[in-house]
Amino acid sequence: MKRPPFGAAFSFSQALLHRAAFWYKGTLHQQRSLQMKIGFMGLGIMGAPMCRNILARGHELTVFNRTASKAEPLREAGAVVAATPAELAEASDVVVTMVTDHGAVDGLLFGGKGALRALRGKTFVNMSTVLPEYSRLLAHRLEENGTRFVDAPVSGSSTAAEKAGLIILAGGDLELVDSLEPLFGAVGCKTVHCGETGQGSMMKLANNLVLSVMLQGVAEGMRFGIEGNLDRETIMEVLLSGPMASQLLEFKKTMLVQSEFPAQFPLKDMAKDVNLIAETTGNLPLEFPCATAAGIQFNHAVSLGFGEEDCAAIFKLL
Repeated sequence: MKRPPFGAAFSFSQALLHRAAFWYKGTLHQQRSLQMKIGFMGLGIMGAPMCRNILARGHELTVFNRTASKAEPLREAGAVVAATPAELAEASDVVVTMVTDHGAVDGLLFGGKGALRALRGKTFVNMSTVLPEYSRLLAHRLEENGTRFVDAPVSGSSTAAEKAGLIILAGGDLELVDSLEPLFGAVGCKTVHCGETGQGSMMKLANNLVLSVMLQGVAEGMRFGIEGNLDRETIMEVLLSGPMASQLLEFKKTMLVQSEFPAQFPLKDMAKDVNLIAETTGNLPLEFPCATAAGIQFNHAVSLGFGEEDCAAIFKLL
């Protein structure tokens, strides 16, 4: 077999290099086009690790937190720290909140030096857990301001937030939700479009209703076995070996066996969520007895001072 002449081989190599350079430039352009100017407000147990993951994806990030010291580690990591919500919104194309409740969201948007005016023509994403009705009312108010809105609470604890393993529960226009994938992909492993505005919030409450009831069931089952002189580790081994096995049990097994509950999802936040569930069920035509029981138990646990511990500390009530 004859080898091609040197000139032909050289031309072929040049063509390959040209294609490689074209591909690299195209890929680089695509990566840059996916980069976003993101403003993030709320740097607590969930927000701080989410921001680190946003920075890791190369997005421009501006942050704000009412307790300013919480923003310093992110400043050192490359984020810009805004002095006010308004300043943050001015610097961003997409603004995110991840805060405790709707009162905190309102304060950041509509309070003194709030973000609202600077959000005109931009997108606001609330990832906090709030009432579905609040999300719908907020969407209407933002629409009047010329602001696009998606409610996008998450499923997952601080551990999932650290690993960019959150499930994004998005409500709103599908095209708008899809356009936010560079953001959602930075903090989560899956985005679920739950329907129109408010349905992301509804899905979050449905998810946490199941979570609250499961936690109470596991706690009672563990206590039942312990009172019958079964070993804690043996109980957990059986639960994890059979049809009761779940990610939840896997995540909480060490806490329940050792009776130590460092917060991944604080119990006070679980109590807040079951209260939102109770408020939502009041507008529905059915009764939800398990949700009612969970509400009683989690609120009682908060009253006994367990609120800063993990939600699995519901076990301590028994």
